[in-house]
Amino acid sequence: MNLIATNKIASYIEKHPEARIPLLAWLKEFPYQQGRRDSLDHEGKPLSGSGNGWFGIGTGAYSGKCILNYDTITEIITWVGNEAELKIETDREIKESLKKYPNAVTRTASTTVTVTAPSPAPYTDPEMESFTFTTIEGGISTVREKKRDPVAIYAVPALSEGEGFQSEEEYEEALSRALEIFVAEPDTPEFEELLTLLPLIREFENHKLKFPVLHNFEIVKDRLEMYTMKPTDLPAIDGGEEQMNLFLSGQLELSDEIVAQMFKVLFIRIPIGDKRFSL
Repeated sequence: MNLIATNKIASYIEKHPEARIPLLAWLKEFPYQQGRRDSLDHEGKPLSGSGNGWFGIGTGAYSGKCILNYDTITEIITWVGNEAELKIETDREIKESLKKYPNAVTRTASTTVTVTAPSPAPYTDPEMESFTFTTIEGGISTVREKKRDPVAIYAVPALSEGEGFQSEEEYEEALSRALEIFVAEPDTPEFEELLTLLPLIREFENHKLKFPVLHNFEIVKDRLEMYTMKPTDLPAIDGGEEQMNLFLSGQLELSDEIVAQMFKVLFIRIPIGDKRFSL
């Protein structure tokens, strides 16, 4: 899936600076989390039509709301907020639904599910890949994860000067129009208009929309906290724990090769070559 309306993330961070690291890390990682299966149904056929969705960010401290258009392989962010704001937004949606369906009633139910799983038989999954490393403390550790389909960055080349949207006002007007017709179906004038707007919107967001800076050490530190891991759980480096602490405090630069190893251990799916939001 491609993603648009990332200005909502930029605007939210401007009002809530404490959200900068988790929101930007999620946005930076987004294209690499996608795969072909995300736009296919259970039979492997391309999905069509549109739908609504929610997405969690980081440990769940922040959430987002979106609309998906499978025919354009695009989702548009419609709302971003923290846990408290999510409750308010959910209550608002319930009230809107009750207005639309006045005879509806709400009930709270609890369910208990018991799952008994058989003992797994020894098996080596050919689609798993592993990375074995020595930790700072001197231990040997291995991380394994499922191989994923190669994913493009979904980047849109910057247009020549004078092409595309020349101001944020033009961009926001186009984004507003895209939201109006986002659920348009193929073979309609609105769908053709949407196909024209989407690459221009993405070009503006990729190259002209302003975001705060995000450093690699901040991504690593945030993911360590998410997994309740210690810096000494990371791959060993010259200088050991002291040098690692300097890196995590932003006082020391480490090579791309070492940072890439940290990303692999922490399941951060961002290639080191992706310099978005960097200085």
